[in-house]
Amino acid sequence: MKKNSDIFHNVVLVLCIIVFLICFGMLFNWYLDSKYADKDIKEIKTTIITDNGNSLKSNKNSTNIENCVAWIEIPNSDIDYPIMQKKNDPEYYLHRNYKGEYSYSGTPFLDSKCSIGTSQNLIIYGHNMKDGTMFSDLMNYKNTEYCKKHPTIYLIVDNTVYEYELYAVCKVESDDGWYTFTDQTSEETFDELISHIQNKSLYKSDKTAEYGDYFLTLSTCEYSQENSRLIAIAKRR
Repeated sequence: MKKNSDIFHNVVLVLCIIVFLICFGMLFNWYLDSKYADKDIKEIKTTIITDNGNSLKSNKNSTNIENCVAWIEIPNSDIDYPIMQKKNDPEYYLHRNYKGEYSYSGTPFLDSKCSIGTSQNLIIYGHNMKDGTMFSDLMNYKNTEYCKKHPTIYLIVDNTVYEYELYAVCKVESDDGWYTFTDQTSEETFDELISHIQNKSLYKSDKTAEYGDYFLTLSTCEYSQENSRLIAIAKRR
C-alpha cells in the first residue's frame, strides 16, 4: 500500500511540475509578446520623429506604412498609436502588429465599415491589455474626474490634426446599436442613438450632439460581464 501511495504522490508531483512549467511558459510568452509589441510601437514612432527629436502631431501619419490610415493620441495617457485597417479582412490586426506579424496585443484598427474622411462615426478597436498597453487606458474613463482632465482626443490623418472632445463613456454589449452607426443615417435614427447613449453614459457631458456632427468611438473589452465593451465617444470640434 505504501508503495502505491508513493507512486501516486510522485505522479501528482510530476503533474504539478508540468502544469507549473506550462503556466510559466505561457506567462513568459505573454511577457515577451508584450515587450515585442512595445518595441514595435517605438519602432514606428522612431520613423516619424522630427524637429530635433520632438514628435509632432502633424507628422504622425506621414510615414508610408501599408494599411495605416491614421494615428490616435490622447494627451497625458499611454494611448498614442497608429490606426490600421484592412477592409477585406476586418480583424486582420486583432493579433498582428503594424507589419502584419503575429502579436497577441494586436494593433488598434478601424472598423471595416468606416472610411477615413467620409464616415460620420469612426469606430476604432483596441485590446484592453493587462500590461497597460493598447486601449487599457480607456478604463480610466470610468472615473468622472479623469474624463474632465482628459477630454481631448487627437486623430491625425494625412498630416492633418482633427481634434475631438469627449462626449460620452458607456458600458455596452458587443452588439450594441451604436456599432451600426458609421455613416449618415436618418435624423430620427440619429436622435434615438444619441438618446440611447445619453441614457447609458457614465459621464455626463455638457456638450450637445446635433444631426450632422462627426464622432470618434474608441472601443475595448470590459470584463465586468460577458461580452461587455467600454466605449469612449468623442465629437469632432
